[in-house]
Amino acid sequence: MEVGVEAGGDEVVVFGGVQARVAEACGDGARGGHRHGPRIGVGGHDEGAERSVILGHTESMNSDTSVMVKPALRMRDLCARTGATPRMIRHYEATGILAPGRTSNGYRSFTEEDVRTVEDARCLIEAGLTAAETADLVGIVCGPAPVTPAEVSAALDRIAERRSLLDARIEELLAARRKLDELREYVEAERL
Repeated sequence: MEVGVEAGGDEVVVFGGVQARVAEACGDGARGGHRHGPRIGVGGHDEGAERSVILGHTESMNSDTSVMVKPALRMRDLCARTGATPRMIRHYEATGILAPGRTSNGYRSFTEEDVRTVEDARCLIEAGLTAAETADLVGIVCGPAPVTPAEVSAALDRIAERRSLLDARIEELLAARRKLDELREYVEAERL
């Protein structure tokens, strides 16, 4: 964990590749401790959003400030929470769906947002989108960030295109099933 100070005087924590700014302390100041830990603003969001609160073990920043920092999730933790396999997670990283941080020893480190991203990606892939399409659409379709009307329109066009391809494939499969039924009827009538 690295600690620094921004130009405005706010203390900055870098943990697992995520930069966070200490926004305010919670808890009983009279006891000198942080019962609930301070609020950490991640990526500029410190308005109390759920993803902005990081709790866990205490990391000492300096002589008069302690920060509760939630340890980053490891590969096995992410897999256990999402049902994804390590191979799937590595594939999601290779296709750009995930961009995990790295620990000092080179292991991947994941966040709570990565848990949501994997769950959302699995949903999109189960809906028939490719991993590449999912990488392009997961932030627009499921992400917490605001999107433009043009991005939404492009996503809807992509979904409609994928649906057209699935409809065509369904027609091909139905035609193949009809042929198999005809073949079965022929074999039952002529070969039994």
